[in-house]
Amino acid sequence: MRPVAVHDEAERAVAEAAIRLLHEARARLHAARHPKSSIEAFAAVYAASDEVTRQAIEAAESEDDEEPDVFVEDDVEWRAILDSGETYRSLRGPMRVRRKLYRAVRNGPTRCPYEERRGVMEGRYMPDLGRVVVETVSEIPAERANAIIERATGQRLSSATMKRATVAVGNALRDEEAKFFTARIRRRSLPEEARAVVISVDGLSFNLRGEGYKQATAATISLLNVRGDRIETIKLGEMPEEGKATIMDRVEREVRAILKKRPRLKTEVVIDGAPDLRAHLLERFPEALHITDFFHVVEHIADALRTIFPDDELLRNAMRARLCHVLKHEKGGARWVMNWLRDPFRVLGARMAKPRQNAVNKHARYIKGQLPFLNYTKAANDNLDLGSGAVEATCKTLVTQRLKISGAKWSREGARAILYVRSLAQSGRLDAALGFHHERTLKHAA
Repeated sequence: MRPVAVHDEAERAVAEAAIRLLHEARARLHAARHPKSSIEAFAAVYAASDEVTRQAIEAAESEDDEEPDVFVEDDVEWRAILDSGETYRSLRGPMRVRRKLYRAVRNGPTRCPYEERRGVMEGRYMPDLGRVVVETVSEIPAERANAIIERATGQRLSSATMKRATVAVGNALRDEEAKFFTARIRRRSLPEEARAVVISVDGLSFNLRGEGYKQATAATISLLNVRGDRIETIKLGEMPEEGKATIMDRVEREVRAILKKRPRLKTEVVIDGAPDLRAHLLERFPEALHITDFFHVVEHIADALRTIFPDDELLRNAMRARLCHVLKHEKGGARWVMNWLRDPFRVLGARMAKPRQNAVNKHARYIKGQLPFLNYTKAANDNLDLGSGAVEATCKTLVTQRLKISGAKWSREGARAILYVRSLAQSGRLDAALGFHHERTLKHAA
């Protein structure tokens, strides 16, 4: 192997650090004789290797001569106002780099081309660490996220800075959502095995600071194969809003982009029967098969049967199974179930007291109101969804598990950022969104 020549002090410092790393590795690893000391030895060697890496990066970055004192961009002249060192944090540890700050006009906005080129995020996080911080804080409180990152990297970060960075980045991504969809998502390829697209929307409330409990909205857009298996699910979340126009616009845009590529896909809408959601979705997807969640209807049947047969559990269960089979598999089954509930004792030769009959009629009226949307036979024959379980689970994963943790009160700004980052991550889009964000941020970089 040819010896490596050392040309200057920077190279000498990096070489000496590498040699120290080898000496430390020999000493610690040779001395380690059981798992605990081995873990400590490897941790020490990794830390020493990070120090070598840091010195190499700092030496290389300090030699960067790309930044002039003056540059012109889009007919605007930018002048350097400061040339100094700054510390940035990466997954491998902090590093100090010389960079210049520029202004076009006095007291105007400041630019740092170095940060633009490297994709430095809020909190002076390099993109590798920034991505981990943003996704982790979107999943768990910043204090817990900080403890996990410290154990993994050996770095002690500021929980407050982690929160600020996540909110800043999350809201920047949300502000770019329409442009991101147009540039990246609209043109994405679809799984060849997709045969149907299923739309579900639901809402749930969480505590907004100064506003009390307000209803956020979650939506899922699922692609099913010919067997009805779910092969891809897009998850959308939107902050509380009167009329729910924003979430509905986003759902329609996603589905129209899918159908533009694959117009022969079967389209289905499954919700819990909420009138406001139904009106929105009928207007936007009149061609779809609209279904009320099967299990919501079954709950009404079960409640009615508890009133009809309060003391006979075996009979209740038998009738529930029969009515559910008719509802799901027989043409006109929903109307038959409705009529049976209106007069359940017609074939039994007995009558119920008026209060009990009124209680049962309430459930019959619910089924009557949902009759146009209870075509479970067609949905089952086409291997489409009968229930809205996908969106109900998404309500839990997007909202409940983070925004409804004990004692949480959210600002709109904070909740908006967290909700959007979680929806990106759970839809497999976070890396693409961050990449798009960096491209937009860096488009003026050298």
